[in-house]
Order: sequence, then structure tokens, then C-alpha cells
Amino acid sequence: MGKSIDQEFLDREEWRKWLEENHSSKKEIWVIIHKKKSGKEGLRYKEAVEEAICFGWIDSKMQSVDKIRFRQRFSPRKKNSIWSKNNKETAEKMIKVEKMKEAGLETVNEAKRNGKWDIAYSSKMPLIVPRDLAAALKEKESAGMKFNEFSNSTKLRYIS
Repeated sequence: MGKSIDQEFLDREEWRKWLEENHSSKKEIWVIIHKKKSGKEGLRYKEAVEEAICFGWIDSKMQSVDKIRFRQRFSPRKKNSIWSKNNKETAEKMIKVEKMKEAGLETVNEAKRNGKWDIAYSSKMPLIVPRDLAAALKEKESAGMKFNEFSNSTKLRYIS
């Protein structure tokens, strides 16, 4: 697995070609994407995620570059990572339109085997915290505050 790189892609096809050539050998890539309001053509965030999922990769951190661009980190999905409902729906769509590659199918099948597929979360829905954890977080206020700062995907790691 190689060193991290930043790269801008002209379009979805160029990004897919990069994934075809590098998905099994690279550790990560930061993709530079123009914001919609920039008016610039190029790879869009949704397209980047769709193609990444086809190769068993996932988006994570996002950082602003300037007023018109941001950089999005993509990396291979970990075996025990929890799927969001959006990414699960995207994977199903890419399978249906026959764009999913073997590496992407392997991540879906692994998630189905280990149960992560069935507990896909929605980032918009509040999670149900088990009573014992809720009581412990209430007892230790600083821990509760920190827990509430976590994203739903991070919270799910503790409650699933």
C-alpha cells in the first residue's frame, strides 16, 4: 500500500479508471472535487462515492481546499465497518446497473456475513442508546458530552 496522494479527476470515467488500476494497491487517495456552486465541470461527490463503492472503497474525511473546492478522502472499506443506509442503497443500485466490480461485491458479501449490512444506519435518524450505556454516560458527564459529539457511525461502533 502506497503513500497518500491528492488528485483531481476530469470526470467519473477518469476516477473509475484510477480505481480499476489502484484499488488493490493504494491505501488512500484525497480526491479534489469542485463544489456545485463553483460552476466548474468535473467529478461530483455523488459520482465519486458511487464509483468508490464499486471497488470496495469508502469516503471518510472531507477538508476544504478553498472557496470552490474540497478534498475528500477515499480508502478501502474495512471488513467490520458499518454501512450507512445511503451507501447500502448505492451499492444495491450499482449492482443493479451492473457497475459493481468483484472487490465491491466482496465488501457487500462480507457485510452480509458479519451482520453489518443488516444494521445499516441513517445519519439523520437518532440512535437508540442501550439503558446501561445511557446511565453510564449520564453518570460521567464528560463522557456523555464526548459521546454526543460522535457521528452516528462512530456511536454505532459502541452500541452494536
